[in-house]
Amino acid sequence: MRVLIFIPARAGSKGIKNKNLSNLKNKPLISYTFKIAKKLKKFRTFLSTDSKKIIKIGLNYGIKDNYIRPKKLSGSNSNIIDAVFHGLDHLKKNSEKFTHILLLQPTSPFRLLKDIKKIIDLLKKKSLKVFVQYQDILIIQYILLKKITVLIGNIVLKKRKEFLIDSK
Repeated sequence: MRVLIFIPARAGSKGIKNKNLSNLKNKPLISYTFKIAKKLKKFRTFLSTDSKKIIKIGLNYGIKDNYIRPKKLSGSNSNIIDAVFHGLDHLKKNSEKFTHILLLQPTSPFRLLKDIKKIIDLLKKKSLKVFVQYQDILIIQYILLKKITVLIGNIVLKKRKEFLIDSK
């Protein structure tokens, strides 16, 4: 099982300007996601952003990607799944391939490491195609796309329902 931790963190935001850089308890919101990703040492972490500031913060947490997401995939109407596929294409050029993607959105700073580990263990044991977990503000969706299982946190794919596959 080769898991890619995919962190989508664009600079802009519809509601809150520079949301991912906004302070929460005197730390940028994005730092909570970097911190939990760092604890998942067995997996490769990839940052997809259009912000040099976010890249700089990532360096403090050991995230060394200097990948800049294209503007066409960084707008408020862009689909997250398109950014995932673009990032995967980028990694494939470096011969990096993965069986699963764990998408950690910066807007879920209160997620718990133990919950992520439980879900990954479930995925391993049960060979799940789709798994949806709802917990207060944490939503994790497993989606099978292009033979890759995608774990998406804190989004509801209203526009992308065609990608949801049941576990049978």
